[in-house]
Amino acid sequence: MQTTGGITSDVTTRRGAQVALVSVIRTVNFVAIGILAALLTGTAALGIVSRSSDEGNVSLFGRELLIVRSGSMAPEFDAGDAVLIKHVDEHRVTTLRDGDIITVRPSPTSNLLVTHRIVRIVDAPGAGRMFTTKGDANPTVDSTVVTGDRVIGVVQHAIPRLGYAMYAMQQTRTLLVFGAALVLGRLAIALVRFAEGQETTNNTIGDTQ
Repeated sequence: MQTTGGITSDVTTRRGAQVALVSVIRTVNFVAIGILAALLTGTAALGIVSRSSDEGNVSLFGRELLIVRSGSMAPEFDAGDAVLIKHVDEHRVTTLRDGDIITVRPSPTSNLLVTHRIVRIVDAPGAGRMFTTKGDANPTVDSTVVTGDRVIGVVQHAIPRLGYAMYAMQQTRTLLVFGAALVLGRLAIALVRFAEGQETTNNTIGDTQ
């Protein structure tokens, strides 16, 4: 009887340790899946919104999130980053100063937006404010001097590497992979819950016996 009791005690101890380990693994798994799903959902939402934009950017509440596509402003921000700009009106244009980083449309017909630093401001009679800009990594100033009506916004923040994620989420293949990952994640959670139910049932049967 003593031997049987010792074995039973050891089995119970091992089972308790296994249950505790499985519980920790499940908890870590759920947390990891939750964080991953939140990150992917947020990034996918940005990507879907930017996908619907003509220029692949995200506009919201007077601000715009732009994908940085070159390294002309390194090390301030680099290709693959994203910058958040605040749109400016005619009054805000008059408050811009040397050193501000602005986003401009070089010409009325250009689809390209340029985000560079102001290095010179001239108030030209009849033409208003004229801005000379330059990329921090470029050896010379930009060839086009832009007027105030060409200024889209002023940079408020730079987010490293977010531009890569936004660009990836604009691609149909990436969106399909994202959707499949969410489905598989939900299936994994369902399977774990099913296994928990089975384990509880087996433990109840074992205790009854």
